[in-house]
Amino acid sequence: MRRGTFTFELNWGTIGTIAILAVVGFILWSIAPLGVIHGLARLFWLHPIGWALIIIAGVLFFGVVQVDSEHGNGVTRTTIVGILAVLGLIFYAFLSGAITNTYIIRDLEPAQLDALPETTEIRYLPMPVAERYGANKIQDPTHSLGDMDPLDTGTGTSWVAPRVPTGIWNSLTGQTDGFMIVNSDGSVDTIHQTMRYGEGMIITDNITWPLWKIHYTVDLPEFYYLRIDEEVLTIAPYIAYRFEFPVNVPYWGGVFVVHPDGQIEDLTPQAAVEDPRFEGQRLFPEELARRIGEAWAFRSGITNAWFTHVDQTEVPNISYEANQMPYLLPTAEGPKWFIGMEPYGPAYSIFKVLFVDAHDGSLQLYELPAESGMISPNQAGNYVKAAFPTYKWGDESGNLVAIEPRPLIKAGVLYWQMSITTNSHAGVTGTALVNAKNTDVIYFKDESELQRFMAGTFSGHQTEGTVTQNDGTTPTNPTGDLGEMSESELWDLLRQVIAELESR
Repeated sequence: MRRGTFTFELNWGTIGTIAILAVVGFILWSIAPLGVIHGLARLFWLHPIGWALIIIAGVLFFGVVQVDSEHGNGVTRTTIVGILAVLGLIFYAFLSGAITNTYIIRDLEPAQLDALPETTEIRYLPMPVAERYGANKIQDPTHSLGDMDPLDTGTGTSWVAPRVPTGIWNSLTGQTDGFMIVNSDGSVDTIHQTMRYGEGMIITDNITWPLWKIHYTVDLPEFYYLRIDEEVLTIAPYIAYRFEFPVNVPYWGGVFVVHPDGQIEDLTPQAAVEDPRFEGQRLFPEELARRIGEAWAFRSGITNAWFTHVDQTEVPNISYEANQMPYLLPTAEGPKWFIGMEPYGPAYSIFKVLFVDAHDGSLQLYELPAESGMISPNQAGNYVKAAFPTYKWGDESGNLVAIEPRPLIKAGVLYWQMSITTNSHAGVTGTALVNAKNTDVIYFKDESELQRFMAGTFSGHQTEGTVTQNDGTTPTNPTGDLGEMSESELWDLLRQVIAELESR
């Protein structure tokens, strides 16, 4: 019987290759905080088993290591190990995502809700309109607006965006200068504050550089801004990872607080939650809340998620919208990330709602009784269009659109709040609330009427279609005599005329 032998062939060409790889590795390490490099490193970090299998297969393929012993059929051990490595890689690629999702939700036990929490503030402006208002107000050619994020002001939800340098030269030499707040009435407040590190700045001044030097293996999915004691603070919740064979599992790692002078605070989740500066503010990463919602499909295991689909959920992707769930919902208990979940498959209803506390990350779950699902946000726009049959909508050669179905909860009823605007998003023509239970549509001319509805003193206007208002009655149309119309009715008529002209 011939014994198997193990040989390791090494030559000067191999040594030179190793030396070159070492030099390249050093260079990559020196520029590690660059986004493109970090993205590649993140792939290695998130999938260590997968890359180990790739390296094993590659080493065997290029003959750096050879396992020579030949079996009777002429197949070498090198071939066998290579085949096993490739099969393991395929198996890992097929299962890793499902295993990760199972680990994400394995130990999560949400508190069960008997009723939906009430919305305490409304977000009147949709994100595209806020972006348009902000762009209209900025008058500094060296700066432009960065990404918009919701901001809870205590009286309503506004939008905040950093003032980032414009163009390559300014990104190299300039600095991020504070932020702009777009209020619900379209007014814009500008807060100036030059930042040592900021969004839109490149090379060593980009805000990700110093943060990744502290924790290189974390994700920085979002930055938003607060003004505390006359100082603009950049808040960066981050997602860390822990290894559980064979994958890395995301969790809330902490919160970076970046001061304008470059000072950085690295707070644990508990320290951030207990910090009086951030009382009532959102701290839990929006992206992680989304990941939890998507992982909920694996609540009953991989087999159920792939085959039987019993009680399985999925987070809807809202068509033609840049602003996806989760939505930030102000409640009496503080801000919450709202995730409405559909049944798996071709269904258009919401049958579970997951709330992730945006301050401390605790979970609450509202489950509807069987056969009593509410319509999905993807369907809300169809009911708005049906309620206004004479409008020329953007998908019918017109220029009016109903956008961004975000949740509004009043008296235990979930509504999808949609803004009617033009294709250019130049302003809000009107607001429609679609009752997620019975699909009734309620129309409001402006924010003041919507605020009165929230206070219980206004029921909404009749829409053009055959829908009822909130109290179940069908209101009468205003009289055709202009002299007998109230000021409110005249403004309503004027807005309808303007909307009709814009749609032509």
